[in-house]
Amino acid sequence: MILMHRDYPVADVDMIAGQPYLNRVFIPERMPIGTLDERKFLAEKKLQNWYRGRAIPRERQNLSKIERALGQKVDEALVKSLGVSLTDCYWLRPEKLSFLSWKDVNYHSNGFSEQLSNVILYNGNNYVTDFRLPDLTTDGILIKTWTSLNGIPHLVKFGKVRDNDKAKNLLSANEVVAYAVAKEMNIKCVPYFPVRINNTSEIVCACPCFVNDERNEFVNANQIKIEKKTIGGYGLYSELKKMGLGEDVDNMILFDHIIHNIDRHERNFGVIRDAETLEIKCFAPLFDSGSSFRYNYAPNLSENNETKPFAKDREAQLNMIKNPVINIEPSFITNQLKETYDTFQIPSEFYDIAKADVLKSFQMFQKEKLEIEEEWER
Repeated sequence: MILMHRDYPVADVDMIAGQPYLNRVFIPERMPIGTLDERKFLAEKKLQNWYRGRAIPRERQNLSKIERALGQKVDEALVKSLGVSLTDCYWLRPEKLSFLSWKDVNYHSNGFSEQLSNVILYNGNNYVTDFRLPDLTTDGILIKTWTSLNGIPHLVKFGKVRDNDKAKNLLSANEVVAYAVAKEMNIKCVPYFPVRINNTSEIVCACPCFVNDERNEFVNANQIKIEKKTIGGYGLYSELKKMGLGEDVDNMILFDHIIHNIDRHERNFGVIRDAETLEIKCFAPLFDSGSSFRYNYAPNLSENNETKPFAKDREAQLNMIKNPVINIEPSFITNQLKETYDTFQIPSEFYDIAKADVLKSFQMFQKEKLEIEEEWER
């Protein structure tokens, strides 16, 4: 098979057990960011890690249901789908289909199958026969699926961490609140909104695809970290600042601090680039912010003050910013929490936990801000 980037043949690969094995690279500069290496066995390993990172993981909550509908393992179905994604411009072209071009296969121009989406959303028992499935190139453990709303690809995302969760789709509700907070703070964020599933009482969240055409693509920060060979979280932070993204990164740190997001790992943020010119265009709008507001609270669980991606805890990340300013009031966030949790029918005990956590985040920020100012004055 040929690994393609738009209409550029990038590398010759053998697909074995659902993984790419590298034979030859044709256009090094168009290989996925973070996969090049002079040592073939390392280049192959990096390519496989990249390929796995853009696919449904084995930890996906409803994996058995998905594979029953597919009639095969996800890895096999992904090859059958030609590895096409809504968020990047890479795909696999079999030798016998050498006449295919990017305009023939990309989902933005041609649409996609919703057969798997119907199984996931409406508990259908049908088998998938059309493998033009963007679902196959979505990572993360939560149940999610792509569907078209008013002709625009939307990701519908469930937010139940465990089957016995009293709070149902708490993480979905948190996504909606996080978007309202980001909007108030004037921070670019993917818009999340509540949707009801199949005329039932279950409410989850949905958002439009933040890559909205067939020319642009998302590059995550983990790829940049590998490409630039950065060391530690501060190394990645410094590299992003060198790329002219310092203000965006600082805003992300402040935003994640206020909502107490503990899952901003390197695959959960990045940049948008022009897949034709390879030019980095902008910092990608923030997404996947549901692991916030002490969603994982338990009476016997100590408070999780760890964070990602630049430092171990929130205080250390705040210390990276010279003059941190938060332009939002706690009451705005608590009001959004109350309204959204009511919509999602989240029990009041979870609102009380989230409200207390927001107030604590602001108190922590004020304390750290004073210490930062004193340190920078010395």
